[in-house]
Order: sequence, then structure tokens, then C-alpha cells
Amino acid sequence: MNPPRTVRANGFTLIELMIVVALSLLVLRIALPNVARALEKEGMDKAVTDFMEGCNQARALAILTGSSTELVIQAEDGRMSIRKNSAPILLRRQFGDAEAPPIDPPAADPSGNPPKARSKTDRMAQFERTIPEDIALELFSVNFIDQMEYPEGIIRFHPNGTSDECSVVLLLPDNEGDVRRLISLNPLTAIARSQDPKDLQ
Repeated sequence: MNPPRTVRANGFTLIELMIVVALSLLVLRIALPNVARALEKEGMDKAVTDFMEGCNQARALAILTGSSTELVIQAEDGRMSIRKNSAPILLRRQFGDAEAPPIDPPAADPSGNPPKARSKTDRMAQFERTIPEDIALELFSVNFIDQMEYPEGIIRFHPNGTSDECSVVLLLPDNEGDVRRLISLNPLTAIARSQDPKDLQ
């Protein structure tokens, strides 16, 4: 006859669980600041990508439609949009006609549904993005004129594939050192490129 086997309950003791929880909290405490910084940099990358996408779409739209377009950045809320270049900028600023009509707005749907873009150019004209609140415009210059004092900054794109000269510096304040990105627009090709301002020093 075989002797009875002793059954040992499988599981963790309270001390083992406490050690695991303490180690997890320690790792979390170390990782959280790095994760937060990574998320902030993702916000900066998104702002840079949105700005460059706006430049690319405004350029393409000017070429496709054969008429000048503008990438407009609102100072109040950081909203970026594309619109038709209806009059010289200085005249509009002087006489207060800051609101130019959008490019070929789609007709309203009688059923009350939001209007749908009819073509690729309509969809491109409906471009709208917003710069995140934690990212500031430190520099915004168009044709060597500071745009920071105006309610909106305007960059013009022409049907021949050229544009205004533009330099923008986006700033993300950080306790361990501010993060800056310079976006410059080549007026001969209307192509935007991004770089760290430290690379220019």
C-alpha cells in the first residue's frame, strides 16, 4: 500500500505579491516621465506633419486648379486651413476683408446631412488642422515679414509651383530643455522641410 501524498497548494505568498507590486511601482515611476516626454514629442511631430501637409496640399491645389491658394493660420486658436487667394494680402488687412471665400464649397445637402466633397480638389480645399495648445509659434515669418502681430498668418502658393518664402519655429516648452522645430518653405519649389534649429548652429 502506497503512503498518502501530501498536497501542497500552488500560489504566491503575501510577501512575494508585495515584492512584485513594489517592483512594478518602481518601474512605473521611472518610466512615466519618459513616456510623458515621448507623448509630448509626438505632439510636436504631429504639428510639424500637419503644417507640412498643409503646405503640400495648398501647393498641389494651386497647381491643379490654376489659381493661387493660401495656407492660413489663425493666431487665436492655431487653426490651419486652405482658401482661395482672392485679393492682395495688404489690401485685405488694410480694409478688413480678412475672410476670403473657400475654394468651391460643396453645395448643401437638402436632407440636412453635411455636404460631401465632390472631387479631389474639393477634399484638398477642406483641409483643416489645429496646432496643439501646448505648442507655440515662436517665429512665423512670410517674405521676411513677421506674421505674429496679425490675427492670421497667410502663406501664398502659385499655380507655377512657387510660393512665398516662409520660416516657422514651433516651440514645445519642457523642463529638461525646450524642443524647437524649424520649418522652412523654399519659394522656388514651394516644398517645406523640417529640421532642428540646433543643426544650423
